[in-house]
Amino acid sequence: MNGRAPFRGAVSLDLSMHAPNFEKSKRLVDYVGGIIDSLDGAHGVEFTYLPIAYEDDCQVAAGQSQFIKDESE
Repeated sequence: MNGRAPFRGAVSLDLSMHAPNFEKSKRLVDYVGGIIDSLDGAHGVEFTYLPIAYEDDCQVAAGQSQFIKDESE
């Protein structure tokens, strides 16, 4: 990773989702979980590889989310 390290402290995530509706059988928590998973690192056998923002999704300690019904996504 050429000397770069991910953030290792507590993270807060606030999400406002604008969409006409959820995908079938999905809830807001499913979208939040996917975003949280996408921003952390992929774990190898002995190291964390390619973290985007932080090392592990358990670092998300606070936040809020809201769904705003909107015809445009």
